[in-house]
Amino acid sequence: MIRPEISVLMPVASARYLGPALDSLLSQTLTTFELVLVDDARDDETRDAIDRAAAADNRIRIVRAAAPGGLAALLNEGLDACRAPLVARADADDIYHRERLARQAQAIVGRPGLLALSCGYWRIAADGKRLWRLRPETDAARLRFRTLIGCPLLHPGAMFRRDAVMALGGYDTALWTAQDNDLWARLAQVGDLGNLPEPLVEWREHGGTVSAARGPQGIAVSNGVSQRHLAAYLGTAPAIEDVAAARALWRREAAPRPPAEIDRGDRFLRRLLRAARSRESRDVRRHFARHVAGAYLNQARWLVRTHRAEAARMASRAAAWMARP
Repeated sequence: MIRPEISVLMPVASARYLGPALDSLLSQTLTTFELVLVDDARDDETRDAIDRAAAADNRIRIVRAAAPGGLAALLNEGLDACRAPLVARADADDIYHRERLARQAQAIVGRPGLLALSCGYWRIAADGKRLWRLRPETDAARLRFRTLIGCPLLHPGAMFRRDAVMALGGYDTALWTAQDNDLWARLAQVGDLGNLPEPLVEWREHGGTVSAARGPQGIAVSNGVSQRHLAAYLGTAPAIEDVAAARALWRREAAPRPPAEIDRGDRFLRRLLRAARSRESRDVRRHFARHVAGAYLNQARWLVRTHRAEAARMASRAAAWMARP
């Protein structure tokens, strides 16, 4: 292969789920790709598995991590080695639909302004059992606005234009998590983001993932990323407590939130909507408001059996948000 169409970029720290991940990638219907494995092996078994895979398929190239530096640094090392104009992210513990690369390449090549494209996904348990499916937002304007308060593209399902990411300096190595959210927010300022609606990734849930290990410190990093991009949008930096409260409500977490936190988050989300009225289309504002309304309806459902008055207040908030744009 002189020059691949796509570089698949995959950091590898553990061999536990590597076999199924590699099998799903090496059996793709689009075959003109290289698979760049960034070797961050934590044991000899993993390094041996990487070496065996590369010996068995000449599409695999190994990049030995220079030194421990976190996921963003590993990805930047891999990006430097990628030879194709399109880079598809993949993780070593997930499974990929056999037409993932073909479908994404066709979509992104047909839209020159589309800089990054992810997809829907199945969340799967450690044993591979399907738990639930996410159908993602696909509209570019809605996705751009959503980067201010959340991460609207699944990172291990994303394909992006290498030159666009390199022009922005790659991943921010100061971030040990949320580097994907930060990258999407920066890309959205210079081009479009997108999602294919179909589930092309089976995203594995297990204790060894970065998302599982994030904890309060990881949430704080994510809140800081949103604070930075919200400051650029609003013209002034919001209080981190406001951002944290707003993001907690926005995420629709499966538990009731403290009333004071909800009120604080609501005030900030209303502030953001006011700023959007002079900058965003009615469709984007309506989409944003409906998502917030859905968050309030979730709160009402969780509270209705134990705190009926508070549940009624949450339902009233949902109705108010539906009427706002």
